[in-house]
Amino acid sequence: MKDGLVCPVLLPILLILLIDGGAILRTPTLRPLDGSKGLPMKMPENTSAYVWGAAVGAIALAVVGFGWGGWVTGGTSTKTAATAAADAKVAALAPICADRFRAQGDSAVKIAELTKASTWDRGNVVEKSGFAMMPGSKTTDSDVARACAEILANPPTPKT
Repeated sequence: MKDGLVCPVLLPILLILLIDGGAILRTPTLRPLDGSKGLPMKMPENTSAYVWGAAVGAIALAVVGFGWGGWVTGGTSTKTAATAAADAKVAALAPICADRFRAQGDSAVKIAELTKASTWDRGNVVEKSGFAMMPGSKTTDSDVARACAEILANPPTPKT
């Protein structure tokens, strides 16, 4: 069970069993409206097997669905969507930052300083330069700065 939640399929089954107290497995009786005793309702003898089969099938469906079927909870899908959005933002803004960094007058000297800096400090160098701040933004994005520094320090080699 992911994120400490009870599977959505198991919760209704558990609630029914707790509230019902096993009355599903007992033979119900049909009573007339006037309150007198009526004839007992005839249930097939293998009804208990059907109920247990449905319960086991629901549990198996939940295990297979969440384990191997790719089902996720709402919290997991929200985290995945947020991560994908942040990655897409960095992938879109890092080349813009690199182009703005290269467009400055002494870009060759600045790129040489950037490559001399440690790999851990390169993002800070780009952040301090101000090129990681996008138009309309008031702060720099450290993820964009790191990706921009990576592009600048390791330029792509042309394919032959």
